[in-house]
Amino acid sequence: MHAHLGAKLQVHPPHLPVLSHSKIATGSLWAPRCSHRGSRTMLCTCGAVSRREQLLVGGAALAGSVFGCGCPACAEVAQASSQQPSLYQRYFAYAMASSMGVYESAAHPWKADLFSKLVQGRPTQRILEVGVGTGPNFKYLAAAHKEQHGLGQQVSADSELNQGQQPSAEVQGLEVVGCDPNTAMQPYAKQAAVDAGLSGAVSLLQGSAEELPLESNSFDSAVITLVLCSVQDPARAIDEVIRVLKPQGKLLFLEHVAASWETQPLIRAQQALLNPLQSALADNCHLTRDTRRVLDDANFSDLMLIEDNLPGVGVFSPHIRGIAVK
Repeated sequence: MHAHLGAKLQVHPPHLPVLSHSKIATGSLWAPRCSHRGSRTMLCTCGAVSRREQLLVGGAALAGSVFGCGCPACAEVAQASSQQPSLYQRYFAYAMASSMGVYESAAHPWKADLFSKLVQGRPTQRILEVGVGTGPNFKYLAAAHKEQHGLGQQVSADSELNQGQQPSAEVQGLEVVGCDPNTAMQPYAKQAAVDAGLSGAVSLLQGSAEELPLESNSFDSAVITLVLCSVQDPARAIDEVIRVLKPQGKLLFLEHVAASWETQPLIRAQQALLNPLQSALADNCHLTRDTRRVLDDANFSDLMLIEDNLPGVGVFSPHIRGIAVK
């Protein structure tokens, strides 16, 4: 759920390695008419087109052009379509790349501080970002990593570090794997990596937070920002992060959460009212999740968590942030 307001990102940036994992790939294409059904219009039974996507692109009228009968031809089309982003996923990636500037500006001080703490004392790191989205955190990783090497370079809310350059020697000790189920995010994330000077240090992987296609005990650190609000099973997602972290590995988190009925009843009521619409339009994002409880219940050896309100973001203002240790 990240991007920069008004950023003019290229849709075909320089090449970065892109990995795929078909078992958990998500997405769909509009399937062609099946010859076995003649002229009759039917809805594909594979379930690839969600109700949310049907509503977004025009409802039942458009959905009526989607076919499927279970024959080998339709099965082949369904398998191929699962590797491509759906129309909704493309819309959501574009929305994140063009509408998050206000949020990113507000969260800038928190992010700069958190990423500095994440890499402190670790000049060489392998970092996983779960739900990497359009890659707005890459510039913070680059700046914090360079700070560890004594360069003291700071990042501003709208800065672009080493735009278009290959990683410097100081950044080459950093390896970043960005994981996201929506492959439509990848062009934006690639450009963000280039802008941050990390193009040679970042790999992008398609996968879900609840089933990371990665080896256990393989990462020094992990990052989750604005992800636990939208995954199907937040507790399972955190368990997966713990699994892939090395012993004493760190998790940086920043999440908007449900307001308290006791201390912020008006905001909490607004969240409850707007939650169905938010979930439908923002890729299952929930305004009413108690993400703190998920982190409190997780199997961390240490948890530093701060509850605070992020100014200027309305019903999204209640937040938690911090660093947890495996």
